[in-house]
Amino acid sequence: MHLLVKFTGVKEPNIKYLALECLSKAQPFHLLACPNVLKDNLNILLSCLKEPDISIRKSAIDSLFTLATSETSSEIINEFLDHL
Repeated sequence: MHLLVKFTGVKEPNIKYLALECLSKAQPFHLLACPNVLKDNLNILLSCLKEPDISIRKSAIDSLFTLATSETSSEIINEFLDHL
């Protein structure tokens, strides 16, 4: 999980897209193994919302929705509202 999040920070859009797609498919048992993966790397995933490629932005939204917790939800919602 931590490596996938790190791959979302690379410049290559194809690698970024694939990492985000894998993160959006995360299951609850994946999140139990890495409970702070989103909290520790929230800025990296939120920066994907500002990408020019629409498929990367969509995958970032899916990943953020899947990985969101009660601790990070307010910051994610505020970022979504800023994009409106």
